Amino acid sequence: MTSQIICGDYMNAFECSAIDIAPTISRLLSIPMVPPSGRSIPQVEKYAKERGCKKAGIIVVDSLGYCLCKHLSPVMGNLTEFAREGLMFKCKSMATITSPAIASIFTGYLPEEHNIYSTADIYAETAKDSENPRLKTIMEWAYRAGMRASVVIELKSAECFGAD
Repeated sequence: MTSQIICGDYMNAFECSAIDIAPTISRLLSIPMVPPSGRSIPQVEKYAKERGCKKAGIIVVDSLGYCLCKHLSPVMGNLTEFAREGLMFKCKSMATITSPAIASIFTGYLPEEHNIYSTADIYAETAKDSENPRLKTIMEWAYRAGMRASVVIELKSAECFGAD
């Protein structure tokens, strides 16, 4: 299973791992975070630095699939506008179901490291140790660093991933 990162130019497609997304954003925007398992993606770093990137966005289109998303993107208005000047690349997903896969994208850790396999797990894991860096999302790290961060997601998931 692959996740897709829609950031634009399909001609520059390359592959990475979903756990590399948070560390890449951390490095690009100088967001201090405990280094996760994932690593920054050099191609994205180079591309963003050449263009003076000062903001980042993550769009997770659950269950749509890379090929269908790529095919539909020209008619998806706002998504196409958002992605016009960026990159598009496939990321290997760390799980075949939503909660652990999205937790890996947002934290930079493998499911067996963050232990999030369902929405309920984030509440249980946070209750055990709310300061565990493996449970902190890139949005939480950014907020702690004084940056603005937001999530547009259905309510139950927003609550569990540290968003209001």
